[in-house]
Amino acid sequence: MELNLINLKVRDWDGMLKFYQDIIGLEPAYLEPEDKYGQLDAGNIRLSLSVGGELPTGSRLTIQFQVEDLLAEIARLESLGCEFFDKQLATGEAYRMAQFRDPEGNAIAIYELGEIKD
Repeated sequence: MELNLINLKVRDWDGMLKFYQDIIGLEPAYLEPEDKYGQLDAGNIRLSLSVGGELPTGSRLTIQFQVEDLLAEIARLESLGCEFFDKQLATGEAYRMAQFRDPEGNAIAIYELGEIKD
């Protein structure tokens, strides 16, 4: 068994597609605008955005992206209007991370592994 797709139910498909493409930087793999469905490439997995059905309340899902330079990525995302609610920059471990939310409130974490650059 291999996880290769995460489906995120959204209210505003066009707005969320724009956010994940323009802000996060994911490339479209498959889009059906008339059906408000699409898949975006996110490395070895795809993020699917769809409208329809009942939206969950209080998600326990955090979408996580590994980055090469956490501080540079935080600066880039803040310049695009993202507001971080958690920054773990001195974890004492071989990682550090920061979290923000997409336009519909879903948690997104970015993290850096290995030797930490300052």
